Order: sequence, then structure tokens, then C-alpha cells
Amino acid sequence: MKKYTLLVIIFVISFINHSSFLAQVGKWRMLIDKPTFDVAVNPKNYNTIYAGGEGRLFYRSYNAGITWDTFEVGYRFGTTRFNNVIPHPEDTNRILVGGLSFGTIRMTTDQGNTWEIVLTKTSPVELNGKSMHFKPGSKDTVYAGDVRYGVLYRSIDGGLNWDSISTITNTYRIRRPDGTIIDTIMPATIGAMNIRSDSTNIIVAGSMRGEVFISTDAGYTWKYTDQLIKTNNPAYQGDCEVTRVVFSERDPRVGYIVITYLIYENYPNGGLHKTTDGGYNWDLVAFPDTSIWACDTRRFGNEDEVFIGGYTEHFFAKDSIRVPGAGILRRSQDGGKTWISYDPHIKWALYDEKSNAPFFGVHFPNKDTGYVVGGYGNIIKTTDGGLYWSKLLYEDDHLFKSVFFLDGRKGYSAGGGGYLIYTENAGVSWKEINTGINENINQLKFINNSIGVAACDNGTIIKTTNAGNDWSKLDTKTNKHLFSVHFVNQDVGFAAGYEGTLIKTTNGGNDWETINLLTTDSLNSVFFVDETTGYICGQNGLVLKTTDTGLSWQPLNTNTDAGLYSIHFPSKDTGFAAGVSGIIIKTIDAGKNWFRIHPNHSRTIYSINFGNDQIGAAVGYLNTLAVTTNSGEHWEIPFWGYGPISNMWSFRYFGDPGEEKLYLASEAGLFVLDHPSDIDPRRMISKDGYIKIYLTPDNFLFIKYLRNDKFSSEFVKFRILDIMGREVYSKNFFNSNGNGFESFVQIPNLAKGFYICQIVDNDLILTEKIIIE
Repeated sequence: MKKYTLLVIIFVISFINHSSFLAQVGKWRMLIDKPTFDVAVNPKNYNTIYAGGEGRLFYRSYNAGITWDTFEVGYRFGTTRFNNVIPHPEDTNRILVGGLSFGTIRMTTDQGNTWEIVLTKTSPVELNGKSMHFKPGSKDTVYAGDVRYGVLYRSIDGGLNWDSISTITNTYRIRRPDGTIIDTIMPATIGAMNIRSDSTNIIVAGSMRGEVFISTDAGYTWKYTDQLIKTNNPAYQGDCEVTRVVFSERDPRVGYIVITYLIYENYPNGGLHKTTDGGYNWDLVAFPDTSIWACDTRRFGNEDEVFIGGYTEHFFAKDSIRVPGAGILRRSQDGGKTWISYDPHIKWALYDEKSNAPFFGVHFPNKDTGYVVGGYGNIIKTTDGGLYWSKLLYEDDHLFKSVFFLDGRKGYSAGGGGYLIYTENAGVSWKEINTGINENINQLKFINNSIGVAACDNGTIIKTTNAGNDWSKLDTKTNKHLFSVHFVNQDVGFAAGYEGTLIKTTNGGNDWETINLLTTDSLNSVFFVDETTGYICGQNGLVLKTTDTGLSWQPLNTNTDAGLYSIHFPSKDTGFAAGVSGIIIKTIDAGKNWFRIHPNHSRTIYSINFGNDQIGAAVGYLNTLAVTTNSGEHWEIPFWGYGPISNMWSFRYFGDPGEEKLYLASEAGLFVLDHPSDIDPRRMISKDGYIKIYLTPDNFLFIKYLRNDKFSSEFVKFRILDIMGREVYSKNFFNSNGNGFESFVQIPNLAKGFYICQIVDNDLILTEKIIIE
């Protein structure tokens, strides 16, 4: 009995060690917390990663994504998206970039430090989808397809010089201004293109109208071969964007195309389309009427592994109507026949059509209860410190900019046009209060249970002394918009606003005086930690501090020039300010020093608030809500159907065969899916073969078995044993090529615990361990 007990202890320890490895595989890791649109690696060093960003930003990492250098390509411009990042296959100092709202193709010869225009200085070039590629096997020939004019460009010196070699055209039926309908030849708009590796003269291009064209002479002439989508409304045919054309590593005659569309009424549309004849004929194989932008494939045994990612420009959507696509992340290991969902594994899904409306206000009356308000009448609530949020109100007609609760149940929300509502039952029901004004209410605060004040546009401040039942307008002697208000007691208060406006009262708001701060930067938020010490934040990284109740103000060094919209101190020494592009800065010494913390997104933050010194939330653009439970050290985006946009732009496999990692560029950031490595020492190895097994996040079991000798059976048995050696699951696999297989299987509902997995192949038995949690 002692011997058996000892064996069990050793066995459990080995499982625990192995489970720490299992917990890490098959997981998405964020590498960049800003929007990215394409990703590439140095072909000679996979630790060097490049990513195309937003606003002409280019990212480079030399250490597999641990740290990043950021470069501006030319100058910053907010709408540019680098969705084509192409390293040279031999000269790894050279990289080409192009994309949307860019107009040129540029090249760096020093890995991103400096850039020059190589195409074109005279007319704009737009790359819509993945439409720039080096010719397979060539270090000199690279192609690019323009979406505007259907022109195919080619360089034969590695991207230094370019020529237009053809224009893809088709016959289209158009209506003349006089109403007559004619057929005419016009350029096709190139959405995406790619080059078949088995015959590098064959190029396949897809258009923004769902057309497919093939060139068999390296791009000089083109043949229209297929119409992937024919919509119900011919006027919407241009809303069928081919954004990816990819070909199988296993069989280059097999290819995949995905289609993006933006108009909900425009169907049939979208989906994943597949060819088995090299691109001449295509069939819809998955995701009908679903908008998909990203796609990539690699060899998986005798099949193709395919990843697809959705895309929805849902800011065009209204009410409950939105094109399905955003947040969809799927994987197939049989060429598109069956799919595994990765949708919930990155907390980004946007399930509500109005989720682009910004959040403007957040308030925690205590550490557990918090409220957030925003556009489209959004009011949401948490009762567990921000872990889960629920929707309270969602009215189209009202813009809420501020929220304030006296306790967990009694509170107010106010916003556009002087609109103010009140609840006494924690938001279950609301009543409208007449404020008597039409100006926007920008911030609302209560001094105690009876006295409240609100800062409004046009220099307006309103005040109540009877818990909000009646409001009176105060004479502030300014007409500048006031964005924030704070009273340190019933008599002394401050309001801050547009063009450096700061006013102060010492008699409860009856009279106000202007304080000249010698700045024209807008002052966006004012907060006092006690009756003497207060802070103001504003544009250009401005933070001011007073220690004498506003008699004097000193600027603080924040180490940023970003606009700051909100400031809050949960304690005397610890404070936060937040603003443009997701910036959050923190101090722990009452403002002497500030350092930046990262909220895992890059959306502008309009309000930040804490329930205690640990629990808080930052809210802003595109319904962004980030929550911290450790004083800002880490931030989570709660998965409740809102958050940073979940559009996926690029999937790319990089690595040696069998060692590839999958990278995902999306508007939520750059991610990598870490597959387990074949060189991991914890696999089960023998001189005759090996087995590798791990659990996916969906509780599928990945099995990889290879046999090195010639004695493999036609059918190989896989079985799962419990800790007592009892068989709880078995399945036979067809070993078609005689040297092993790869597969995903849906495991049965097993109880939590440790299990033994075995491959039984004639006289060879290989064993691996898993843990079910």
C-alpha cells in the first residue's frame, strides 16, 4: 500500500508539472494594444516582427513581440491603415508598406527607421485587401494591385522601381445621366490578389464586386472566370469586397477567398469560398451572409488548416440591424468542412448594434457598485466591482454625459439638452427632472444628499438644494463651455472649461470670480482630494495642482503631451488622469511624478473613476470600458458584448514547418496564438515515434502521432484511461499514409482530474498525460 501511494503522489506531481504547460498552449497573447492591420516577420529571423498600424504607424520588435519600436512613416495621419507589410525575402533590411488612405507604396532599407516613396508620386495607389506579394521563389519580382483604377503594378528589382503592366477590366451595365442603360468596359477594382506557387505566371485577383479574374501570363492579360456573389440589388453589387486570396500549401490548385460587405440589406453576400481547380471555379463552403476580412491557411496533415476572421463596419448600422462578422474567429482543420469557434477567447465581441456610441461618464459610489453612461441613452451597472456589467437603460434620443450616485441605489444621470433623470432603485426605473435649461450638461456632482451642481455649455451652472427636485441657474459671468465642476464644501467650488476657463465661488455659487491661469488650453476636469488640495487636467498633457484652495496653481510634469479628459484621486497621494488614445497616467506621490499605465486598448478615454484605491474603471470612445482591480496595474475589458472593435484584418502563419505561430492583426491589437512546439521536451518520445497531445480552449483534444519505422498499422487506436487505468474513451484513426496522423477530437464529458492518453499501434504504445479542470 505504501508503494502504491508513493506512485500516485509521483504521478500527480508529474501531472501538475505538465498541466502548467497545458495552460499556456493554444492561447491568444496580446503583443500590441493598438490597432494593427497586417503583420510580417523577418524571413531569416522569426523573432523580428513587423506590424502595420493606424495613422501611418509602423511597429517593429526584435524579441518576438516583448518590446516594440514605433515609427511614423512620413507623418502621422489618423485614417491611414497599413494592411500590406511585405519584407524582402532576401535583403531583410528592405520592407514595403501600403494600404488604405495612404496613396503610395513606401520602402525602408533600414528595417523601418527611414522611408521613401517607391510608388507612386503622381497618382494615388490604394491597397484595399491583401494585394501586394512577392512572386514565390523570387527575390526581385513583386506585384501590387490598385483598388481605385484596377491597375496591376510590378517591380523587378525588389520594389525599388515599378511599372504598370495591365489594367483589369470587365463589361458593366451602367445608366447614363439621361436614363439610358448601356454596356461598357470599365476597370475592375482590385480588392485582393495572390500568385499561385505551382505556376508563378498564374495570378488570381478578386474585385470589390465579387468577381474573380485570372492571368496566366504573369499579369499582362486577364480573364474573367467567376462571379462569387450576385446580390439581390444590382445597385449594391459594389459592396462585395474580396479581401483575401490564399492558396493551399498542400495543393496550390486549392484556394480560399473571403468577402466583406457593409450594407445589411445587401445579400446574399460574404462568406468563405473555395476553389479546387486553381481559381477558375469557386463554391461557397462556409459562413454565408457573413462579412469576413481575414483568412490564412497552412498544411495540416492531409488537409488544410484555415483560419478566418470577421469584419463589420457597424457604425453604419441602426437599431438591431448589423452585418454579422465582427468578433467571429474560426478555425477549420479539414479545409472548411467543420469549424472550431475562438470567438470568446479574445474579449472583444460587439453584440449590440449601437455599441459605437461613446461612454462619457463613470461613477463608483462604493467599491462594488459602479455606473457608466454614454450615447444612445446607454446606462450600465456593475455590482461586483466591475467583473460583470448589465444594461439598465438604452434610449435612442438621449445623450448622457455624466452620472453620479449618492449611494448604491440613489443617483442621477444628465447630458444633452439639459436632460436629467433620477432613480431611487439602483436604476430599475428612472424619472425625468426638469432642469429649466437647454444647454448640454457636461458634469453633475452632489455635495451631499441635498445639494448638487452641474457644469454646462455656454457658461451655465445649475444648482439644487432639495435633492434634484428643483434647479436654479447661477450667474457665472462667463459664456465659455464648462466641462467640470467640484465643490470642496457647501460654499467653495470650482468650474473648469473651454480655453483655460477656471471660475471659483466662495458663497455656494451666488458669486463667481475668474482665475487667470495664463493658458488657453481647455481645462477638462477638476478634482479635489480635500478642501485645500486639488487638481485640474486638460489639453497637451496639462495637469495643475493647488494646495491653497485655488489661490495659486502649479503645473506638474506629466511626461506627456496627450490631451487629458478626466482626473481622479482615490486617495490623497494616488491619482489617475486619462485621455486621448487610451492614455492613462498615474501618480503615487501626490503629483510629483507621473508614469504611464496601459489599459489594453487605444481608444480615447473620457472619464475615469475609482470606488476605492484598487477598483476603478475608465470609459470612452466606441463604448470602451476598461476595469482595474489592482490600482491600474492591470486592466480588463469586461466581456459583456461591448468594447474595442473586434474587426480582424490579417492572419499570417510564420515559422518553420510544424513550428508555425499564427498572428492576428486586428483593430483590438496584435495577437499571437501559441501552438505547442514539436521540440517541446515534454512530449512522449521513443526511438520508433512520438505522440503530442494538448487541450484547446474549446476542450477539443489535439493529437499528433508520428511513427518512424515501417510497422505502423492501417488503423491506430487512441484511448483515454483514468488514474486507475480504466478506459473511459477510445477511437480508431485511419492511418492512411502509414506514418501517423494529426487530428482534433471532441472529448467526452469527463470528470475533473488526471488522465492518461495512449496511442496503440501494433506493438508500439505511446503515453501522454492531460488534466481536465
